[in-house]
Amino acid sequence: MVRHISEDSSGDIWICSEKNGLLQVSADLSCYRHFTEKNLLPDIYAINTIEDQYGCIWITTSKGVVRLDKQTGDYAMFTMNDGIPAPMFNPVVQKDESGTIWWANEKGLLYVHPAGKLANSAIKPLVITGVYIGGKRIEPNRYSLKETPEYAQVISLSPDDDTFGIRFTDLEYSYYKSGIFEYQLTGKDETWNRLIGQNQIVCSGLHPGTYELQLRKAGSLNPVKSILIIKNRSYSLYIWIGIALFIFLLGIYLYRIQLNKFENQKEAIANYLKKRTGATEKYQSSRLEERKSISIQNTLLEYMEREQPYLSSKLKLADVSAAIKYPQAEISQVLNQKLETNFADFINSYRVKYFIKKAQKDVLHHYTLTALSEECGFNSRSSFFHVFKKITGQTPTEFLREAGILVDEKE
Repeated sequence: MVRHISEDSSGDIWICSEKNGLLQVSADLSCYRHFTEKNLLPDIYAINTIEDQYGCIWITTSKGVVRLDKQTGDYAMFTMNDGIPAPMFNPVVQKDESGTIWWANEKGLLYVHPAGKLANSAIKPLVITGVYIGGKRIEPNRYSLKETPEYAQVISLSPDDDTFGIRFTDLEYSYYKSGIFEYQLTGKDETWNRLIGQNQIVCSGLHPGTYELQLRKAGSLNPVKSILIIKNRSYSLYIWIGIALFIFLLGIYLYRIQLNKFENQKEAIANYLKKRTGATEKYQSSRLEERKSISIQNTLLEYMEREQPYLSSKLKLADVSAAIKYPQAEISQVLNQKLETNFADFINSYRVKYFIKKAQKDVLHHYTLTALSEECGFNSRSSFFHVFKKITGQTPTEFLREAGILVDEKE
């Protein structure tokens, strides 16, 4: 459900929704960005947005407010730990002549006067309260550390150490489950990961090498706490034997896959040739003149485009025969020999094209997939999905997502 729509000074449109976060659509409608709790927001429920005099976008959610610099991507986050008295806001947000922004919160009226562009935050780095390897808290003497693990800058893992974890605090003296944090393990993670209501990180499956664990409070300008992690390499003979065995088994597996693929292709070619031969033999005794065959084909295609009979789920070959005044047998022969298809696949191809055409007109905001498929002539959801994948090679959901068309994933 859409809760709020606004337009900023550059013409970009910001759409807040109750269950799908925030959508930014460019002024020329050529591209969009989707923000959720996984990449920016403290919560999926986006309530409203407003632009301040510095071009930054203030985004209100049910768990806090985010100030986003749309030019650089930098952002700052404000939650109940920062003084917001309650999570719920009214959808209406206002900015007065002085640039002050006003919100109606469930516990009163809130306001802020933005002070320039986003700058480095005064928030202190997070503090590590415990380091764990293999599920056990480590001690300095065990890992030859010069200081306690909480203050260590570098931690070395042996080849047998597969799991590494830390606990941390922001020293805000508040309930940790109300905090939002981000971490990234460089060398493994390409983007920052979001932690909501958690104060521990566990990393497993590390390959030998050097990693840097970076941790911060949510907000790209907040200071980062870093720990260098070194996973030592093992040259054990057993590992080499395992690798050799794995490669051998993988070779056998890939060989069997290729063999099965070849056999399937061989069987498919044989079935195709058999089908083509059978179709030719079927119509040996009832050959149509070329001129009549072309006439039937053109009449049939014109009728499909003009009358759209395929929108009826009860359409039969007899109905088409009666409409274009050609015998059913001759229509079937034209479909098989001229169009290389059968009546059912011929009709379903029109239904799939009509569905795609309707979906591209953004009617899925008013229809479910099932309802729209029925309007296109399919009599059940299962038959629609089967036919759609048979013709396009993708499910309807996959096709629409690739085309950039929003669809309810839970439908």
